[in-house]
Amino acid sequence: MSAYTDNGDVLWAYLIDTRTLLHDASGDYFTDPQLVNFINQARVHTAVDTGCLRTRETVTFPAGIEQFAIGGVYQLTNVAVPAGGTAPYSLVSGGGATAAAKLGNTPGASLSVGVVSGGTYYQPPLVTFDGGSVPLSAVATTVLGSPLPAAVTQVVVNQDAGLYAAGSVTPSVVFTPAGVAGAAVDDGTGHLMVSAQGSGQVGGVVIQDAAGVITSVPAGSASILNARIASIDQITCNVGYRIALRNMAYSDFNIAYRGQPNYQAWPNAFAIYGDTLFLGPVPANAYTYELDCLLYPLPLSSVGQMGEIADRMSRQPVPYYAAYLARLSQGEADQASQFLQLYQRMVAAAVNRFTTRLSQLWPDNENLY
Repeated sequence: MSAYTDNGDVLWAYLIDTRTLLHDASGDYFTDPQLVNFINQARVHTAVDTGCLRTRETVTFPAGIEQFAIGGVYQLTNVAVPAGGTAPYSLVSGGGATAAAKLGNTPGASLSVGVVSGGTYYQPPLVTFDGGSVPLSAVATTVLGSPLPAAVTQVVVNQDAGLYAAGSVTPSVVFTPAGVAGAAVDDGTGHLMVSAQGSGQVGGVVIQDAAGVITSVPAGSASILNARIASIDQITCNVGYRIALRNMAYSDFNIAYRGQPNYQAWPNAFAIYGDTLFLGPVPANAYTYELDCLLYPLPLSSVGQMGEIADRMSRQPVPYYAAYLARLSQGEADQASQFLQLYQRMVAAAVNRFTTRLSQLWPDNENLY
């Protein structure tokens, strides 16, 4: 197997390719944990440099607020404390109890997964396969009941190379809750207010009290921005027709839009400051926004785990950046520099593809990276 073979966004393939580049197939110089760390760093750099993990998120921002935190609950509007609830309260979307599952492993047959004990998730949990000496080449999705919240009832494997069946290996199925819940307290008027923001929250929000009782939050009364957002390339505001907001550097945005703090209108620009999104002018009404986002990838931890980078051209730079970090860790600056140059060439080839091309509509679009 060569460094140019594409096996998907899977850890074992990255390990082989990185060791090939480093001429360390026997592991004499680098341990697997070291290379796994370098590979995950490389995947983050590649995702940001190529824009290969790109998603559109639709959110409704309330009126009269100019800044919104990325990675937590930013607003509760007249959400009553649950009757009979037990404090403290958590605002949950990505949490959930871990579920256990087993695999069917009939030689020659497709993999099937049966859930032994269901975990309650408020968004589809992360699913990985671990254990055994033969890596799994599969993509797994979960099937959840409706309406949410519901228990995980089934995992569907929609791509299988037959490697586990051929190797007579039965791996474990790992469900990983995504995100950390935010916290809410009674504001003294019988309503909840956010006391601590969560992280990695995606999707709708529900209230969970100390006794584990779930209460739905009214639609539109709580919203979150994904903590995995690396950057926002474009924002489109729907005010009856769509307005594409200018993507500005914060220093320019501050001069242009923040001089009159009480002025409210249709927003026509945005800026990112740290992990905070600013809109300008301050929205006069609650509008719906479509965010064109670049995401950080979730880290790979087990050899058979499939990642999210679907684009083949965007996967190829990963081993080169990992090799760059590996050589740099040994103080070999010259060899590290060569790997970095090769990485940059492959990134340039990847970003030249239409599917990962980002907007350059505005000359001051400075927040891509």
